[in-house]
Amino acid sequence: MSTHANEVSDEVRSAQFAKYMSATINEVAGSRGWSVRQLIAESSVSRETVYRWRRGDWALGKPKPDKVRAFHRALGLDPARALAILGYRSGPEREDPLSLADADVQEYMLAILRRLRDPAESDAERYFIRRTLADLARRPVSSPSETTRGRSRKAG
Repeated sequence: MSTHANEVSDEVRSAQFAKYMSATINEVAGSRGWSVRQLIAESSVSRETVYRWRRGDWALGKPKPDKVRAFHRALGLDPARALAILGYRSGPEREDPLSLADADVQEYMLAILRRLRDPAESDAERYFIRRTLADLARRPVSSPSETTRGRSRKAG
């Protein structure tokens, strides 16, 4: 045999990843009372990409770690197992900014994303949401010593 025992072929990885994705999608959709289409709409990855992943179709290339992370984060899932199946290592430099400790933030972000996709939402409101998010993203970060519970400390 020409490969090492711990090397896994792309063919095996694609089959394992397809099985994992199908099980994950079915489990999450079922537990949340969503259709598969609804789940995919909630994720940040295109329907075509998710369906390719479920089929194990890597004709356009191996799933990119950033897309796999984005899919999992959008659904509040840990991407570590998916990344491991694909042969990617997950290190502290890729720490999930929306960890389970920030479940309330995840819920807010999902609600915002739903509003941005809602056809009943006015263009003006969607513009306001986007501007607010852009302003927050550009806002300077304060060090913990400069603020206490969101209020600035006064110089003493």
